[in-house]
Amino acid sequence: MTERGGGHASRRSERIILGWPMKMLATNLLLLLTVLLLTGGTLAQQDPAAPAPSAPPRALNEHDGVYFGIWPDTAHGFSDTPAMINQRLGFNTSVFQIAQLIPLPTYNYTTGAGGPAPEYLIEQTQTDAAVFLTVYPTGLDVVTDDDLKLLGVQLQGYTEVLNRTVFLRFGPEMQGQWNPYGFQPTKFLALWRRMYSLVKAAAPRVAVVWAPNTPQSYPYGQLSSSLSPEDLALLDTDHDGKVSNTDDPFSPYYPGDDQVDWIGLSTYYKGPNFQNINVAQPSGYCSSVMNGTSPTSTFNWYEMYCTKPGKACMIAESGAAFHVDALTAQASTARSIVDLQRAWWQDCITSPSLVQAFPRLKLHMHFEHVKLEMDGGKPDLRDYRLSNDTTTLEAFKQDFSAVSAQFVVASFRALPAGVPPTGRPSGSPNSPVPVVPGQPGQPGQPKGIVFQTQRNPVVTGPPTLFGSRRSNAPNSIVNSGLLVLASSSVLLHLLLFPSF
Repeated sequence: MTERGGGHASRRSERIILGWPMKMLATNLLLLLTVLLLTGGTLAQQDPAAPAPSAPPRALNEHDGVYFGIWPDTAHGFSDTPAMINQRLGFNTSVFQIAQLIPLPTYNYTTGAGGPAPEYLIEQTQTDAAVFLTVYPTGLDVVTDDDLKLLGVQLQGYTEVLNRTVFLRFGPEMQGQWNPYGFQPTKFLALWRRMYSLVKAAAPRVAVVWAPNTPQSYPYGQLSSSLSPEDLALLDTDHDGKVSNTDDPFSPYYPGDDQVDWIGLSTYYKGPNFQNINVAQPSGYCSSVMNGTSPTSTFNWYEMYCTKPGKACMIAESGAAFHVDALTAQASTARSIVDLQRAWWQDCITSPSLVQAFPRLKLHMHFEHVKLEMDGGKPDLRDYRLSNDTTTLEAFKQDFSAVSAQFVVASFRALPAGVPPTGRPSGSPNSPVPVVPGQPGQPGQPKGIVFQTQRNPVVTGPPTLFGSRRSNAPNSIVNSGLLVLASSSVLLHLLLFPSF
């Protein structure tokens, strides 16, 4: 009995031991089936090992933070430099603008004009600040492939030899006839596409910037009667037979996503209705220009261009005009330059809400100049500077410091050989361009470009939106008819290409 009973108990235990996992398996299968039914069969998507969604593609030379850049006024009578700007601001600015013409004028020993832009000034900051090179065509029919290849060689020196981050702003503000290439989209697009192909062949690391003018008040009083039939067909986007403020100010000039790395915009505040009085801008002014809610423009530049995959945007030149001669004008409510400029930078530079609203706005270039302009109908001296007046400078530094974590700051880098801490590098301004990839011509032959190293400082400045350069003499105007570029040394021949 005990033995039989023992055998019965043993078989019962065996059934329990063997049956338990079967029941658990059935239960688990039932639970799994229930989960699959409830989740629509998407259980595999919850796999923790599955890769996360990829981030949107970044633009060439894009940084996690926002670049803050300066246009220094290096012309005779002002002689500002990037190094001096850094010293005044108390931090290392991440981008500096320099400019030149194309075709590149030959160096003139008498005037000091001609030749490439003064890149050595950026080297003298002893930082890794980016080069922001603006190139102004002197016409649309005069720029040859050789001119463009030589520009590519120059930029190749910046990126491959000097190891600089480089932005090339070519033919900016192309909608306006104040530029010799402006208001001519057919020829502009043809030149742009040649430029992009040839420059990229020599200097693929250069970020090419397409930067139109503000859409405010487009077409800036320009007449349709001056247009060719081809240009009118492009510019008349609403097909009413003329170019007016209802036409798209941007797309007729846009060369295509495959021809552009960054998109820029010129944005200035010059007073209410462009009157020559000092009234601080309203809050949200810069946002209204970018998103098309400005009273004089309904085209949303940011949505049209800055949301494109792999593209980033910038304010390519900007500032608020303090009208020097209107300081005591009855209509002026901003009684000092700091009152007017603080409204500008708090709305357009240091505003946290601006960064949140426009996350693809990754570079802000400030126009640190004082300039005589005529677009108000009479000569008007305008001061755009943030770092000239002590009170203004200290107020800006305080506000910038509070949000500095969102901006890119340049890091220390030693001077390259051959560039002195101050002044112009020595050397011959007539050194021929050495043979490098992308360069036209035969080895050992001069190619019509010189890397200037010695300059006469008496020069005029680069063309910008309206107006002319003011000399250091009181109430005097420098003739703007020539629009001669203030340019200086870029590189030493042996510094750029030591192997030749």
